[in-house]
Amino acid sequence: MIAGLFALGIITVGVVVWLAQQQTAANNPAIGAPTGQAMGGRNLAMPSTQGGTLSLQRLAGHKVVLFFYEGSTCGACQQQLTQLQQDLPSFRAVGAVTVAASVDPVATSRGLAAQLGLGFPIVQDINHQLGTAFGDFEVPTAGMNMGPVDNHAIFVLDQHGVVRWKDMAADTMHVSDADVLAALRRI
Repeated sequence: MIAGLFALGIITVGVVVWLAQQQTAANNPAIGAPTGQAMGGRNLAMPSTQGGTLSLQRLAGHKVVLFFYEGSTCGACQQQLTQLQQDLPSFRAVGAVTVAASVDPVATSRGLAAQLGLGFPIVQDINHQLGTAFGDFEVPTAGMNMGPVDNHAIFVLDQHGVVRWKDMAADTMHVSDADVLAALRRI
């Protein structure tokens, strides 16, 4: 009897953990910027690895692939940045520009961009203003806690700055390039 209750307790804990994981960013449409809505933060002028400042408002008229990542020392983030670089010709062919955002100082991101040979800007999300506007700051995850950073996510915006697609990948640390391109083509 006691063994049966113990086993039932373990199963219950397992179910509770599984249910909690289902509410993490990847599976919860309530987390992150809602699709179909223009986002705040478009006028934030953020330091850019390509010099000066960049705001999403300056990109009006273009589709935008916006990649938030944890920082320059994140291996999965470096892989995603490299993948986005490889996808630039496909993204440009459908009228999209790519921008990455990190809380790293712009000098750190500039070094990473040079190391990876990136042809798109990385902006410094000072005080998490852009990440907060997009609902991507301190997203609950089932995995590791990276601390107070913008989480691994890609947002696709239309020419008017409206979020048309998102993948909050804080748990998987990867967004499929095929999914991003498909989202761009639907706009």
